[in-house]
Amino acid sequence: MSLEVKNFSVSYSINGAHVRVVKNISFVMKGKERVGLVGESGCGKTALVTALLGLDPAQRTEGSALFEGNPPSKMRGREIGIVFQDPITFLNPTMKIGAQIKEGPLFHRLASSSLAEKRAIELLQLVGIAEPELRAGQYPHQLSGGQRQRVLIAIALASKPKLMIADEPTTSLDPSIASQILDLLKNLSEQLDMALLLITHDLRAVASTCDRVLVMHEGKLVEDNSVEEIFYNPQHVYTKSLLHSLRLPI
Repeated sequence: MSLEVKNFSVSYSINGAHVRVVKNISFVMKGKERVGLVGESGCGKTALVTALLGLDPAQRTEGSALFEGNPPSKMRGREIGIVFQDPITFLNPTMKIGAQIKEGPLFHRLASSSLAEKRAIELLQLVGIAEPELRAGQYPHQLSGGQRQRVLIAIALASKPKLMIADEPTTSLDPSIASQILDLLKNLSEQLDMALLLITHDLRAVASTCDRVLVMHEGKLVEDNSVEEIFYNPQHVYTKSLLHSLRLPI
């Protein structure tokens, strides 16, 4: 797996002017890395990811981004799985859970309907949902918040991606459930030989899940280092302020 982002910028048109919200970001992910993208709300983390994946037509981009030699937007849903922060928004309330997990493999012609249905059950079990056959026949409103987030993870895994991008996957969850979801993402990454890009404002989440950290501030990438270096030898004043906010020694 290789994701190469070079001098990548994102802007929006506001009153006829292009306003940059992401500024000349460059980084590389290779192999089975687990990378945390951190920064305060509004720093441009989600704007960067939505632009890389081509999810927001209002965005204008500059620079380059390649996933295995292809634009990441061409690989989303197949080679790149996505987990969003609010499952109740992204799950279709009118479709049963199993049918939503089947959509990806069927759309990309990776499996027949019967095989996709079988895989949906297997994925629900893999992400830790009890009674997967029962849950596959239920609707999103019949599941708890933690279960819905696990369903989103199952959907992201359905096409056997090489990279999973998880955008604030624990924001709407209780701390104990959030910890379980982070453990699940880490374990799945190891078990399935899959890279993970975790977008979060929570350095504690990164510490328990990732090997490397990208720190964003005001649309710029200000630090790129291992988890150990970020926590014990931070270089940028903004990274130090994030650690101070956690009341951690630096």
